[in-house]
Amino acid sequence: IWSDEPEDLLLRDPDKDKYQFDRNRFARAVRCAEESRAALVGNWRELGWKKRKKEIEQIVYLDEDEGKKVFVLKFQRWLEQRQLGDCLQRDQGRDPPSSDGKPPRAFLYYRYTPPCFPENAQMRPDGHWATAYHGTWFYGLRSILHHGVLLESTDESAGHEFWLSGLYVTQNLYTANWYARAQNVFNDGVFHRAIMEVKYDPAKRKKYRERGGGQIVVSSDGVAITGVIIQPNSPPNKGEERSEEWNDRLEIIPGRNLEEHQEQKDPPRDASRSR
Repeated sequence: IWSDEPEDLLLRDPDKDKYQFDRNRFARAVRCAEESRAALVGNWRELGWKKRKKEIEQIVYLDEDEGKKVFVLKFQRWLEQRQLGDCLQRDQGRDPPSSDGKPPRAFLYYRYTPPCFPENAQMRPDGHWATAYHGTWFYGLRSILHHGVLLESTDESAGHEFWLSGLYVTQNLYTANWYARAQNVFNDGVFHRAIMEVKYDPAKRKKYRERGGGQIVVSSDGVAITGVIIQPNSPPNKGEERSEEWNDRLEIIPGRNLEEHQEQKDPPRDASRSR
């Protein structure tokens, strides 16, 4: 899964060539990701709740594989536009069965290779770390892939949903699938969901709760992203949060801070044109 990054990007044991966790690099990645996240999560949730409507039907294709092929092409273009074209590699052999989903629909698996950005955490799991999943919004996917970290939920006023501060993962794919919000990513009327596959350090676990589908609360420094699982053509069910159109202003842009997000959201009026 992992690429051969330049030696100056990773700290290694010169004798054992063993990966060593770089606390400073991780902290920088989290800081950059937090600054980019700003207050956008609250905007997603506000719009998602306002749009809570009836169930939307799947798009019907003549060939059952046609929808997958269309998504793969559009998603690759989406990644390349964000300089992330090489960090995800399609691995059809690892597609989870549709029966593992909630809703039970087809999945597409992508292996994750951390890009060589200076603000990427370059996290790697140890052999004893366990597999888990985290459902997310497509609006945050660019930042997640760019920085290589999943941020903890700590602020209810910013739209974070939690019962204990921390990062929420689950070993049940159907639970993460439910938390993955359906979004009309390409504004073509087709909804998709994104799930992060991760490895987590059991020693970093804060709490486990069976209620809610088997939720595991961990600290983000004990989680490494290993893949992305997409559920294409997966529209929202009745009452689900959703994003019915793609709005560039709501995407988390790496390197953009809170003030820049606000300027993008509410551009200043041109006084010369006011009446």
